[in-house]
Parts: sequence; structure tokens; C-alpha cells
Amino acid sequence: MSDVGGGALACSLGKRQFLALLVAAASTEILGNEGDGTSEALCEGEREGYADDIKMLMKRAAKSGWTASRLEDMAKRTGGMGDEHAAILVAYWQREREGFMEALQKRSVLTNNSLHKLTWRADVKSRVSTTTQEENSEPVDESEAPTAIFQLETKLPNEKGGTNVVRFEMDRDQLAAFSAQLGAIKDRIASRA
Repeated sequence: MSDVGGGALACSLGKRQFLALLVAAASTEILGNEGDGTSEALCEGEREGYADDIKMLMKRAAKSGWTASRLEDMAKRTGGMGDEHAAILVAYWQREREGFMEALQKRSVLTNNSLHKLTWRADVKSRVSTTTQEENSEPVDESEAPTAIFQLETKLPNEKGGTNVVRFEMDRDQLAAFSAQLGAIKDRIASRA
């Protein structure tokens, strides 16, 4: 791991302090809890200079779904963590791994929602000119422009009920640009299949 190296994870904390640092790092970085009483342990780790490295290692491990042995290897070999702290890290990871990965998935914007329903309709939108033929007359209707109105409903996986709704409209030029982007996405996916 190029981000953590050169002994960045070697520390002088006792077993309890180190475990408290792991809990605090996971709480803030992975679970997204702020101000939950774990800040003292993080402060201790920051004074020692490795709290950020621990947070980064744990977040990377959770995002990538590392096994305990992979985490131990990265912490020891690349980060320079000692055997005693590595054993504490591995035991904590084995207890909490599934919860960490689930929490990150729920917090992730990209993997969280999935398209549940797409509806659209074509409509005509009147374009009104701001110029007038006479000084005190009403604006003149110049033309009617076709537009597409979309409604996307997204839903959280494995949850019943609630959807999020996004509504927007596109004119002819916007729709052409959007269609071109979808074509590029389709081509990219097809090339990887």
C-alpha cells in the first residue's frame, strides 16, 4: 500500500489505547459517527502521528473487502505495525468487518441507490420573446419547442418502501448530448464484456 508505509503504523500505545484508537477511527471514518465520545482516542493517536494512517488503512480495507490476513499483511509489511498491535487489529477486524462493509455500502452514493423506475413524456414548451412589437404590448410567442420531461425513481437495495424522485426536462440539444453520453457508456460497457 503506497499510502501507508515506512513504519507509519508503528506506535507506542498500550493495548487498550490502541483498541480505543481503532474503535474511534472506525467510528468516524467508516461508520460516519461524529462527536460520539471517541475523539479522545483519536487525539492520542494524532499526537503520536498515526491516527490518519490507521483511519486510511481501515477505510481502504472496508471498501475493498479485505480479509483479516490481507489487512494484517498490509499493516505489518507495508505500514510497519508490530505483532502485538497487528493481532489487536486483526481480532477487531474479524469481529466488525461485515458491519463496516455494510455501513460503507449504505453511505456510498454510487452503490447505494439503484434505478427503480424511469418515466418520461414529450411535451411542447412555449418560448416567449422578451421583445415586443409595440412599447406597451405583451411579449410575442415566437415558437413552440419540443421538450422531454423525465422522472427517475431510485430505491435503496434491500429496503422496502421509500424511493427518491428526480424530475427534470431537456430540450432537443440537451437530449442529443445526453443520448451521445449514453451511447458512449453503452460502448464502454460492451467493450468490457
